[in-house]
Amino acid sequence: MTATKAMLTMVIPLAMSLAAEPAMAGFCADSAGPDVLYCDDFSGSDPLSAYMVHNYGFPSISVVDQQLQWVNNYGGGGVSAYVVNDASIPFRDTSFTTTVEFSTPGYLRSLMGIGYYASLSDPGNAAWMLWALQLDEQNAYFIFYDGSHSVSIPTSASFAINTPYDIRLVVESSGQVSGYVDGGLVFQQTFDLSSFPTLMYPGFVGNAYGWLPETQIYTDAIARSIPELPTWTLLAVGFAALGWASARRLKDRPTPMSLG
Repeated sequence: MTATKAMLTMVIPLAMSLAAEPAMAGFCADSAGPDVLYCDDFSGSDPLSAYMVHNYGFPSISVVDQQLQWVNNYGGGGVSAYVVNDASIPFRDTSFTTTVEFSTPGYLRSLMGIGYYASLSDPGNAAWMLWALQLDEQNAYFIFYDGSHSVSIPTSASFAINTPYDIRLVVESSGQVSGYVDGGLVFQQTFDLSSFPTLMYPGFVGNAYGWLPETQIYTDAIARSIPELPTWTLLAVGFAALGWASARRLKDRPTPMSLG
């Protein structure tokens, strides 16, 4: 066999094997379903066109390699920003998740988080709620503002620089709010959320003091509807009752008589 034929013999099966591989779908395509209210893997040609960017000092907020990146390279001073999606969703009975990473050479005062906003044009001054990580304090924070007063609750959490973490905010219609870091429940408390509107805008929040260079990185955000827990509780009770009734009927059923 000549060298050319030998090469073709190796290359053709490899090409056929590669052609047979299915095309890789993105995060949102893989996550599609009737329960998805919002999803972004920042893969579009102009990913930030679906957002209102309120930037107060970050030198750069952009999408790089399908990651939302907020760059702060100041030698000092504070910066903050909101990046809010322009499509509102019913935020009660939802689970909102993203991956965050503090890309920096050291621990500095820096916060990254997700939340819901009542206003697209002025997110910081209307009702909002956040679930966020504060790097220097090693705290996770649930913070909300209902339009007249704010509540900020820190909970101890351990996380490192240059490491991605999944953060998840779960809001139930009962008012119970739960915060997770990498799948672990960190915070849970019930609030009166009656003053919040039915629909709110999902988005991101960040702030930092820039004595060290830093890039805040957000990856693959998704908000899903979840079943209202009381309904599931009622269903469970209902199924248990049906099971008990069925067992009771079987127990009370007369034994068939033998005909000899």
